[in-house]
Amino acid sequence: MDKHDHWRQLAALLTSALDAKRNRIPSKDAEIVQYFIDHNEYGLAYEHLNNTIDEERLLITEEAKMAMKAAANFMNL
Repeated sequence: MDKHDHWRQLAALLTSALDAKRNRIPSKDAEIVQYFIDHNEYGLAYEHLNNTIDEERLLITEEAKMAMKAAANFMNL
C-alpha cells in the first residue's frame, strides 16, 4: 500500500466512524470533524470525534468502534 492509499483508507475509516454518529453529535462538532478529515488533519479529526463521543456520553456501534480502532492503529496511537 502506498502513502496515498494509506491516507485514503484512513480518511474512509474516520468518515465511517463520523457517519455512524453524525445524527447524534452536535452538528458543529460533526462539521469540525469533517473539516479536519477534508484537510487531511486525521489526528485532529480522530481526537475531536473521540472527545465528542465521550463528552456527549454516546453509545458507539461495533462498526464505529472498529473504524475508530483501525484509524488509531493507522496513526500508531
